[in-house]
Amino acid sequence: MDTKFILQSLQEGEIDHERAMKEILDITGLGDEDVHVVTNWPRFPELFRLNRIVKGRHIFWLHGGVGNVQPYLKLALTVQRPFWGIQSKGWMSPGTSFLRGIPEMAAYYVEIIRTVQPEGPYELGGYSMGGSLAYEITKQLQESGETVNTIVMIDTPASFDHIWCQGDYKDMLLKTVNTLLLPGAVGKQGKLEELLVHSNELDTRSDEESFLQQLTDLALKKGLKRKESLFKELVCQRAQVIMAYDIHRYVLSPLPYPENVSCYYFHNKNGLFYGDMEPYFCLATRSDKHENNIHRNKWKELIPDFHLINLIAPNHIQLLYDQQSVDTISTFCNLLYSEQGLTMDAFRAFKTKVNIHHGGK
Repeated sequence: MDTKFILQSLQEGEIDHERAMKEILDITGLGDEDVHVVTNWPRFPELFRLNRIVKGRHIFWLHGGVGNVQPYLKLALTVQRPFWGIQSKGWMSPGTSFLRGIPEMAAYYVEIIRTVQPEGPYELGGYSMGGSLAYEITKQLQESGETVNTIVMIDTPASFDHIWCQGDYKDMLLKTVNTLLLPGAVGKQGKLEELLVHSNELDTRSDEESFLQQLTDLALKKGLKRKESLFKELVCQRAQVIMAYDIHRYVLSPLPYPENVSCYYFHNKNGLFYGDMEPYFCLATRSDKHENNIHRNKWKELIPDFHLINLIAPNHIQLLYDQQSVDTISTFCNLLYSEQGLTMDAFRAFKTKVNIHHGGK
């Protein structure tokens, strides 16, 4: 069993998180000596330890728009400090209540974080919407008198009003189904239409129940191995969780102490949100421009100690499935979260290598 297959099985709900982590750690050759069994926190099923390190200050990364933290596993295994991922509430368990809006989500995640680590300074990060959550958590922690040292943002838009949240419930169902199929499609030989559900395969005029049945039938034909009834239940739950984010309504407001936090921002120079993936995540064609300059400038305005790191990935959706980008981010995390921390010389050398591999400044 290789890492990609393990992550796909976890994403599809065929194995639980603890088994997935054990399998991955066995593959990487890490043993059980002097470490705890990797599992989620019983009180907070959304919280997952993503490596087996128990010494050092904790690191917390927040889920992106798709709700899970599996894409962070590869990053966490390079870091020699406890690395936690916080998954969206209700993501894995149909029927579980979920949160509404970024501030409410952040308040709950602050409770989780402070249960693990009662006092700062804190280290936060996240891909896409996860960066917005990290920012709001920083704001709430600062308002309570705590300190956040760093935020790592991976291609986080300053607003989502024209990207992920466009469309209706059927759009969200399509996004959810292909999010489940995507880990298995990445790196496989074959065309995307053979591995993911294309919007042209669907009759959008049908009612929601019939539309979900179409998606289910197509997903099963394309290789998703799951009981039909459980799959439908999971897809509906996740679509509702995503819609409850209300991310398009979230308005960034200044931090109480913006000068006290450093932001490291990984920016995909490609500038596309969906790119070739658009017909697999949108029922209708729409503007796909990521408006990179606007987002970068807004974050720099809000966090003066802002450090830009350029990457080149096919699009925003595939960024954490692009091996070169993942390797670059992993190398950075290893430096940032090392015992000596990120020195000026080390960061300068890192950026030089990134410019060689990804081009530009």
